[in-house]
Amino acid sequence: MSARADVRPTPNCNQIVSILRPLRTQAMATVRDMTDTSLPTCTVAPGPVARSAREWQQQHPTWLYAGLLAGTVADRTSTSHERHEVAVDEIGTVPLPDGRLVACDPYVGGAGAAPFRTLLPRGKHPAYLARTRITDDHWRVMAVVLATGPGPVSSWSMGRVGEEVLPTKAGEYTGFGVDAGTGCLASPLAMPDVAEVLDDDEGMLEDPLSVTVFESDLDAGVVAPRPGALPVAVFSSGWGDGVYPTWLGLAADGSVAVAMVDLMVLNDPFASPEDELETAAPSPGRGGFWTRLLGRR
Repeated sequence: MSARADVRPTPNCNQIVSILRPLRTQAMATVRDMTDTSLPTCTVAPGPVARSAREWQQQHPTWLYAGLLAGTVADRTSTSHERHEVAVDEIGTVPLPDGRLVACDPYVGGAGAAPFRTLLPRGKHPAYLARTRITDDHWRVMAVVLATGPGPVSSWSMGRVGEEVLPTKAGEYTGFGVDAGTGCLASPLAMPDVAEVLDDDEGMLEDPLSVTVFESDLDAGVVAPRPGALPVAVFSSGWGDGVYPTWLGLAADGSVAVAMVDLMVLNDPFASPEDELETAAPSPGRGGFWTRLLGRR
């Protein structure tokens, strides 16, 4: 499967892949107060039902990012408008020596993943993991954010690579393909080391990236694939395999203040009625080839 996909509609949760063993869930006593983080603020105002792709491309990431900042997010389903708690944790620092950023599945085509056309500020940037509570003791990774500038975010741009063009319909997006239940944010300079280490592991899931995702309480972290290599952010990809967009939050001067991987766990309230999704009951399993094959977690 290609590491990218040109256009995909918002995923239908009825297509979630079941796995052999359930995900170990974590009960969380508290939700973090987002005023204590370093995430930039956002000045984009949410609007009504999107009438165009351009409106949706502003309203959807605004809704998601606002949920991260507030600690709660509204979920529109075919029958209800539930609110879910959101917890955000800083998981480490990701270096971007030349400002290029890759979002990909590290297990599938990671070595050849193309960076986004838009350059981010150079330097070392804090990475934040956002999870949402689906049921009392069931949390899912819903987004991963690199904070790359002070902000505030005044507009959003869909991250694109190569010759990708913007979709022309609300609810559609470009994104990176996931076939192993795992996503990655990194400098492209880190990816040759990532690919080599995963290849040497031969699917045993004993490499630093796999241990970070499958054995940590957060199902994510920032880790160097080998000593001396550039660290990368790795994370469980929401409901599992699929195609996921990355939203670039732009400051007023056009610089990138945040890069946010959107794992499409919940349904936004801005799509038109004809785009209404059917939502399956939450599954405790986490998708992905390695998980299905080896039955871990």
